[in-house]
Amino acid sequence: MIRKPVVAGRFYPEEKKELLKELKSSFDSVSSEFNKYIFKDDKIFGGISPHAGYVFSGSAAASLYACIDKELLKDPVFIILGPDHTGLSRPLAVSDADYWETPLGKAKVSSYLKDKVKDIDHFELDEESHKHEHSIEVQIPFIQYIMDDREFEILPVGVSIHEKESLKNAAKSLKRLFDTVTERDVIFIISSDFSHYVSKEKARTLDMPAIDNIKEMESDRLFDYVYKNNISICGISPILLFSYAFSDKVKGKLLKYTDSSAASPMDKVVAYASIIYLQRG
Repeated sequence: MIRKPVVAGRFYPEEKKELLKELKSSFDSVSSEFNKYIFKDDKIFGGISPHAGYVFSGSAAASLYACIDKELLKDPVFIILGPDHTGLSRPLAVSDADYWETPLGKAKVSSYLKDKVKDIDHFELDEESHKHEHSIEVQIPFIQYIMDDREFEILPVGVSIHEKESLKNAAKSLKRLFDTVTERDVIFIISSDFSHYVSKEKARTLDMPAIDNIKEMESDRLFDYVYKNNISICGISPILLFSYAFSDKVKGKLLKYTDSSAASPMDKVVAYASIIYLQRG
């Protein structure tokens, strides 16, 4: 079974040539600024990448993906955690497709991990959850672009868990899944935009304390801050799921913070942050 693209032609170009041009432009826009973030001496564990249209958030996404050196990866698998915008997702909905297709080709879904999740609480093989959701799809062309001719696999996971204790319990399941992959490099990609439809100044004021908690893996503080202040970070559930699972294993670093007004003047913006997770020494 092949999961066909549903937002090609809207969030990113549907023609391969134009998509490659758009991706190259995104990476060119950050290459000089982010060459210093090619972490040769630090183990990259994953990161947060936005999922808006590439014209708005492509440079923020590229700032994360530019840090991932395919030559340093051993038999990589990208576990992509995305939020549910459609209301269709199961708590941890794993795509049951064999491949996810984009204009750049087919990305193979890990059959090994699909088999493993059958025996782990909270996870469920459910393709319906992914049928119309864009948050994971828009990450895949970036992965295909940086991996180029190297083989890799993906595991798309939709996250629709919102209560603190439920997230903590589900995080144990995520860690259990990670612990089954001992001979491969796992890269987690967490798909999220930040504050929505507020002024540029308000977005930064709201988002920066949340980002500080994300960097320091202060999961409870992050949960309380976001929900107390009703901050519209659409991927807060996958961010928290990851944070609860790996707070003792990684630390975060902000690579880029921007918003939609960088692409087109507007009074109300959507904000984007690119954050990399590095394994603690």
